[in-house]
Amino acid sequence: MAIGVLLAHKIADATTFITFMKIWASIAREADEVVHPELFAGAILFPPVNYKFPSNDNLPSIQDEPCVLKRLLFTASNIDALKAKISSASVQQPTRVEAITALIWKCAMTASRSIKGMCSRPSLCTQPVNLRKRLSTPLSDYSIGNILTVITTEFSETDIELQRLVLKLRKELKELKVNREEISDNTKKFLETTSSGIESGAVDAYNFSSWCRMPVYEADFGWGKPTWIAFINFNVPNVAGFLDTREGDGIEAWVSLREDEMTIFEHDEELLSFASVNPNKGPSNLDQVHVESTTDTLNVVHKPQQLGSLDSNAAYFGMLCHMSLSTSAVIYRSFNRELQGGRRRSK
Repeated sequence: MAIGVLLAHKIADATTFITFMKIWASIAREADEVVHPELFAGAILFPPVNYKFPSNDNLPSIQDEPCVLKRLLFTASNIDALKAKISSASVQQPTRVEAITALIWKCAMTASRSIKGMCSRPSLCTQPVNLRKRLSTPLSDYSIGNILTVITTEFSETDIELQRLVLKLRKELKELKVNREEISDNTKKFLETTSSGIESGAVDAYNFSSWCRMPVYEADFGWGKPTWIAFINFNVPNVAGFLDTREGDGIEAWVSLREDEMTIFEHDEELLSFASVNPNKGPSNLDQVHVESTTDTLNVVHKPQQLGSLDSNAAYFGMLCHMSLSTSAVIYRSFNRELQGGRRRSK
């Protein structure tokens, strides 16, 4: 069984998406209590503005170049080892997301510079920041809207060190000012800087998004909680999305790069010392999911595609989410014995 959901990033962010799925699941399984969302929190806090967003239509690098999507698995022990490598007097207690973002950004920059024959090519790292808990009057996670801003970190130095990248990422977050004017200016700067840089070809812009610590595995529609959640079909290059593993201690990173850069990236020795690239299997007891005719699990993606053939012996729950730069899909598998055992409710 599959359920499709289409979400426009113009009106909602990842937190809103998760809230929607949680409430929908609660209604589906006839839960005793269903939380009602605060539907207009975002619109009240950030009223619509008359601003023309840059269009991707004029960016041939986004439209024409095929890209490859790879899944990187970071186990808990490897994450601890990576954090230990980055830790220093100047970088104390790096977070999981900081460490993995720095590593992937470094390896992507190295691949790009190698292809282009440049040793100090400028690079941008953009990250969305959830504002709900950062406001002077914090909002609940049930506040609906696009209640976020984007921070942009620039790097153009010749030597790429993980500690240096984490320091720069932290600096941008620390200097973030949470007020309406600053947030609006941040968004405009992000859109204008990334679009102009990509169009001119003078800079590499990487977009990172972390869904870690979000309760994505809590959506129970009456068949049990999901077994595996995955991003599918990033149809543009230079995008990375992070998700917790089902156990919560590891992280799966989905990375989309141009084909020539991915060839170098996926063989980076430093990357491979901390991550497994496209592990043959997902979580235990989960069969592989293939995209169209690709032979490697969720591997080459040239254009936006639909899910291919799924295992006919299992029931799946699918959730398609169209974001500003990607198409995401969440795959839930429920075991046949659970469905046949009466866990699936019917009216």
